[in-house]
Amino acid sequence: MAEQRAALAGRAALEAYLPTAEFDPDTFTPGDHSALESKWAWLAGVAGQAIEEGDEGMVEDLLAGAQGWGFAPADITVPVLILHGDKDRMVPSAHGKWLAAHCPTAELRLAPGAGHITVLDSAPAALEWLRAQVSL
Repeated sequence: MAEQRAALAGRAALEAYLPTAEFDPDTFTPGDHSALESKWAWLAGVAGQAIEEGDEGMVEDLLAGAQGWGFAPADITVPVLILHGDKDRMVPSAHGKWLAAHCPTAELRLAPGAGHITVLDSAPAALEWLRAQVSL
């Protein structure tokens, strides 16, 4: 995506690019669009309010993804759940697969048919996983 390329070029390039960027509706699956118009509509409202406040949050998020994290996933020693929609168009599932392959304590759960928004329907199972980790 163009915004990731701008982030790789640095803060100034990203800050110059974002005001000209237009949202591509194909970034979301039809199921994602439907979810944003129904049970996840509140999330669309929150995201819209954040965007109205400016690009700072998006800049920081994109820069964080374009820079080193300061640690290697292989060094993680605590249990990690990676939950990813297998139809996610915004962050393809290959990213989750890569992270799981490089983090020895990771459990990867690909949500069948889920996109970037509809993967949120898997949150109850993720919370159950978390509760099981806490009780170990």
